[in-house]
Amino acid sequence: MLYEIAFTQSSYVLLLILTLIYFHGQRYYKIKNRVYKGLLLVGLLVSTVEIIYVASIYYFDINALSYVSYKVYIVSQMAWWSIYFIYWLCSTEYKGEEQFLEVLKKSTILKVWLGISMVSVIGYVFIRFTGMTPQTLDFLHGASGYYSTISGVVVNLLLAFVVSKNKDKLTKTERFAFWFGLGVIIFEMVLQFLFRGISVYPSCFSLIIYIIYFAAENPDIQTLREITEAQGDIEQSNQTKTDFLSNMTFEIKTPMMLISSLCDELINMPVYDEKLFKDDIGQIVSSGNS
Repeated sequence: MLYEIAFTQSSYVLLLILTLIYFHGQRYYKIKNRVYKGLLLVGLLVSTVEIIYVASIYYFDINALSYVSYKVYIVSQMAWWSIYFIYWLCSTEYKGEEQFLEVLKKSTILKVWLGISMVSVIGYVFIRFTGMTPQTLDFLHGASGYYSTISGVVVNLLLAFVVSKNKDKLTKTERFAFWFGLGVIIFEMVLQFLFRGISVYPSCFSLIIYIIYFAAENPDIQTLREITEAQGDIEQSNQTKTDFLSNMTFEIKTPMMLISSLCDELINMPVYDEKLFKDDIGQIVSSGNS
């Protein structure tokens, strides 16, 4: 038993640690952060249900338990792919959106994918399940075993298109996280086909979750981004003040020079002319009041 789910057990421990850290230190409540929490929780569910499924085959020999746990195992994998799709959609095309319903209203591709997922889950429930023994344990068991794989392939093809079209909306580290994660997914899918008796998907999900955490969801990275944005706002504010003062200096300097010139003329006037003097003073007063 330990051999078949060695990756799952280690992934479960790592995901549990990361989940505790993330929920304790996360103070951001945007839709993208909430979706990432979904990735963590469903990833934990996948690992937990798989451990129960294998334990039911090796130790309990309860067909009902193995049936239910395997069904939940596949459905939770499909749910994880859907959440993964939503995460990158909210990171690219709908970056900055606060509500999932708003994203759902605007995104045709998300509506299509959720519709396909719901039909797939309903169809999967009616797929015949054949019980397994420790000798016949297979994590790509019949038609049901390929459901998650097909879901993963479709999701990543759609995401590759979406990310390529909106690459400018992602940071360099986020783009690296996505494409590296895509490479991990392809590699682990190949491994699952080659070693069908060993569970691979939970470790794949765990690794991708960690990649996203260190590339985009780490609270330290979020704080650094806030500081960078704040510095940019301060620099822009200072530049606006500088431009304002420069313009005001010009606007004040011009009339002051005229007033100074007029006063010099009055002082240096050889013959005192009361009428001319009053007219010039009147111009200064009028200019000051206008």
